Amino acid sequence: MPPRSLASQLLSFAPVALLGISATGCTWIDDLFDESVSLSEFAPVSAQATVEFGAVSRSQLVLESKAGICPTMKEDIEARVDDKPMDMFIRGGQQPTAQGDWICGMPTFRRNIASGDFDGEANRFVVEDDTKTITVVASALIKERTITPIVTDVPINAGVETPFDWSVATDVIDPDLLIADFLYDDAALSLSSTIWTRVEGSLVHIRLPADAPAGKGKLQVDVTADVSVEKCEGVPACHASAHAVVEVPLEVAAKPPNP
Repeated sequence: MPPRSLASQLLSFAPVALLGISATGCTWIDDLFDESVSLSEFAPVSAQATVEFGAVSRSQLVLESKAGICPTMKEDIEARVDDKPMDMFIRGGQQPTAQGDWICGMPTFRRNIASGDFDGEANRFVVEDDTKTITVVASALIKERTITPIVTDVPINAGVETPFDWSVATDVIDPDLLIADFLYDDAALSLSSTIWTRVEGSLVHIRLPADAPAGKGKLQVDVTADVSVEKCEGVPACHASAHAVVEVPLEVAAKPPNP
């Protein structure tokens, strides 16, 4: 019998190959076209640990890739904060926008903060796989933020600078992102212009407009602050920040007359 041609041999192999693919669930085909990378292959240039305080408070860890590349992380990469698992929110790669464009999404891990999480003087974030471990330890990142007047139980005067104490003294408040507003209990009352603010260490100074009407309400302060990083391992740079919108009940008194 003459030897079969190469073409006929390949054709006879095809059904067997297809059966093998079906039996294995296309695993090796998936691996062949899988362009996702391990943590060491991704080699992030920085890690950013953040916390957002609000109706649903959330901690987050974001890994920044090198400029000009946009890899997707493998699914077996895990992250924890204070030994509690975080969800992989974005694996990286190109992400669609609401405008129909595409942007490079940085790998992002998230975890909602429970009431029992507000108890540490330092918070430890870890992301790892079998090739690499990245650790970020931030000082008092997951710690509730509040603001209180230095002088309590007295109204604040319109048009007069008043100091308030920020509860986490180690926070470095960004003055350019600081926003303050006063919400009156009486909906008919409002401020004629924005509140002036100034930051001095852990003190936040505010001054309501001189024509602010007298009345009770809440001072609302929107703060973004850098948080000290105690440890940064497995990545060239680490950063930490907190964002909180806090309120304190107050009474506004009319500006006192000039002497």
